[in-house]
Amino acid sequence: MLVRAPAGRQTGARAGATMAVMTSCGRVLVVCHGNLCRSPMAAALLAARLPGEWQVASAGVAAVAGDPPTPAACAVLAEQEGLEIGDRRSQPLTVELIEQADHVLVMSHRQARYVAALAPRARARIRLYGAFAPEVDAGSAPADPGGPPATADEVPDPIGADLELYRACVRRLARAADRIAAWLRAGAPADQAPPPALDALPAERSRE
Repeated sequence: MLVRAPAGRQTGARAGATMAVMTSCGRVLVVCHGNLCRSPMAAALLAARLPGEWQVASAGVAAVAGDPPTPAACAVLAEQEGLEIGDRRSQPLTVELIEQADHVLVMSHRQARYVAALAPRARARIRLYGAFAPEVDAGSAPADPGGPPATADEVPDPIGADLELYRACVRRLARAADRIAAWLRAGAPADQAPPPALDALPAERSRE
């Protein structure tokens, strides 16, 4: 679903509840597993830093259409960033969504492979959202259900966890959003961003 960003928001500023339609010069798609926590929060954070500049949508590789974000995601994003996402609804990832996007930002290496399998032509446009704000000590939480602990470039999935993990997730996503927004405004130069996700796939992730 398309995120509608608050008009006139500046990077790092808190936003009110009113949301305004963006005029787009490009499209960004943010992807996670269920489109219930990370990708709706990340998309809202990024859209709020690019008011009137980019369309930012989100989807999930295993999403069921029409579900709202988790209550914890809504509460923590409002608490820390003043952003309201309670009216958003999940949507499954599709080839059409991928092919319409100029940039696809995923939360895990597994999701990167899934996106590339659906739309091989998008391979060079897939990057890890968390790679814009690496976390050396990401803890033991996985980035995918049943997966190994997240790498430094992946964003652990907070679903089912306590509010502190959600808060840590929002802080991480916000740091990355600041850098992604600056990168997009600079014209998205390849030498100023992490490499495409599948070009930097760790050996252990290639065997998953």
